[in-house]
Amino acid sequence: MTSKPLPSVPKFRHKPKQLMRRKALTIAAGFMCTDGVVICADTQHTTGISKFDKGKIEWIAGPAFDTWMVVAGAGDSSYIAMVLDELRTAFPRCKSLQAAKRLISKTILQIYKDHIVPFWNMSDSQCPVVALIVAARIGGKVRLWEVSSTAVSVCGTSGFVGIGADTADRLSRWLYSQPLPLRVAAPLAAEILAETKRTVPDCGGKTHICVIPNGEEGIGITGSRAHPDREFCFGLNVFVERAILAALDPARPENALDQAMTMLHSRLRKVREKMKASPSDILSVMRTYSEL
Repeated sequence: MTSKPLPSVPKFRHKPKQLMRRKALTIAAGFMCTDGVVICADTQHTTGISKFDKGKIEWIAGPAFDTWMVVAGAGDSSYIAMVLDELRTAFPRCKSLQAAKRLISKTILQIYKDHIVPFWNMSDSQCPVVALIVAARIGGKVRLWEVSSTAVSVCGTSGFVGIGADTADRLSRWLYSQPLPLRVAAPLAAEILAETKRTVPDCGGKTHICVIPNGEEGIGITGSRAHPDREFCFGLNVFVERAILAALDPARPENALDQAMTMLHSRLRKVREKMKASPSDILSVMRTYSEL
């Protein structure tokens, strides 16, 4: 009597589940104005089944008091944080808007080359995405860029990234077909984002708005980083810190402290002029719209 061989047992290979990443489904927008730039973003982040509020507008100070870079991000927040780290290190060395654009392009390409392309299929729906709205002011002039994956393009009138970009773009074509003054553009931008949040499920929370005027005026921002009645003091701490560092570092040239004190004195004078004028300007209107 011959025994029949036992049937082969199918082999099951356990497929590990990919950890859930903090992926920000969001809307970020930028608007070119006749006298500056407006950048705005919602505050809702989505991670798996949970949602939370967190500001998405980051600012970077340059070497002079009229030099700034403002970034609003959409996509995978971990990779966006890496981009911001690189920009914070290198932006203070930028001497022109062209240099700022080259820095943005170089940084985005490097992040994709080193951290995304080797490990992800770019056609995979779960592949990390980096999308940004970036504004920079150097020498009193302002420029606005839209960053989508590795493409960096100049925005003529407006730019949008994130899951709500298509909706915001359609609204913008109707409400914002050409650059307008900041005091008009700020509430219009808030209204466009408010309507986008009402229409797109993964956009929500509050609206944070940042105004970057031409010239040497201080930038202003609504949201958790700004005191409700002192937006024009935004960034003043940077100049105080520079003056202190210049005083403490004996290796710096003798005129470094004088330059830092001159910049701080000039900024404080501008704040005092604003206080005397008691402005009920753009940012007062923006505070009302930020709750939409």
